[in-house]
Amino acid sequence: LQASEQMLRDLYDNAPVAFLSVCADDGRILRSNKACRELFGYTHEEVENRHLFDLFADAPRECSVAKAMMQPMRCDQPIMNEEVHLTHKGGRRLWTSISVTPKIDASGKVVERHLVILDLTERREAEKTLRQYARIVAASQDHMAYLDRYYVYRAVNRAYLDNHGKTYDEIVGHTVEDLFGEEIFEEIRGNLERCLAGEVINYQAWFDFPKT
Repeated sequence: LQASEQMLRDLYDNAPVAFLSVCADDGRILRSNKACRELFGYTHEEVENRHLFDLFADAPRECSVAKAMMQPMRCDQPIMNEEVHLTHKGGRRLWTSISVTPKIDASGKVVERHLVILDLTERREAEKTLRQYARIVAASQDHMAYLDRYYVYRAVNRAYLDNHGKTYDEIVGHTVEDLFGEEIFEEIRGNLERCLAGEVINYQAWFDFPKT
């Protein structure tokens, strides 16, 4: 039994996801694992006995979510994947997803709340950058397209559509050979293969477009 308990503690402490346990009555942090402390920038001594509210960003929605998490909860009503801003020790905001499940004692009382915290910050920043890039690409007068390794179009901008005289659905999901024909595809295939392998290719040639 002791070996099993030690194994569970090791799994908890070394899990790659942030785990946090708080007192159900007053919201004090009782336990945290290494991933949680690294996420928030606190030492073991600094994080324990802090209040759960201390981790939430000072914003109306976050305050509301934090209060909701401290409301009485039933064992069959966990909180799942609630996206909120939390705060790093240094003041930096973290975009996270939190799931909360109760720990029930022998009498059926909720004595602890167990939180699983996923850090979404990098993904949200990447999505923001991608949206900005998409707007730039859409406004560009250059022909821009995104191909997968099978030479299938996954995205094109407006200039690409206009100069080919095609709709989005007539290009995206189709191959380069479908659009240009076998002869031109075989002419440019070598350059496409080198590009898909990671090489930057500069290539010039004359092409007749149906619409210019």
